[in-house]
Amino acid sequence: KQWYQRRVRDDLLEAKSKELKDLQERKILTLTKEIKHQETQLHDIREQYNELKDTFEYNLGLINERDKELGECDKIITKLNEEKSSHMAEISDIKVELASAKQALLED
Repeated sequence: KQWYQRRVRDDLLEAKSKELKDLQERKILTLTKEIKHQETQLHDIREQYNELKDTFEYNLGLINERDKELGECDKIITKLNEEKSSHMAEISDIKVELASAKQALLED
C-alpha cells in the first residue's frame, strides 16, 4: 500500500512538473513573440523618427536660407528707400530752381 501511494504521489508530482514545464514553455514562446513584435515596432518608430528628423533638418535649412534672403531684401529695400528720398530731394531742388528760372525769365 505504501508503495502504491508513493507511486501515485510520484506520478502526480511528475504530471504537475510536466504541466509547469509546459506552461513555462508557452510563456517563453508568448514572451518571445511579444519581444519580436516590440522590436519590429521599435524599428518602425526609429525609421519614422529618422525620416521626421531629416525632414525637419531640411526644412530648417530652407528657413535659414529664406531668412538670409529676407535679410538681403531688407537691405535692398532700405537702400532703395534712401535713394528714393535722395531723388525726391533732388527733384524738389530742381523744381525750386526751375520756378526761380521761370520767375527770372518773366521778370526780364
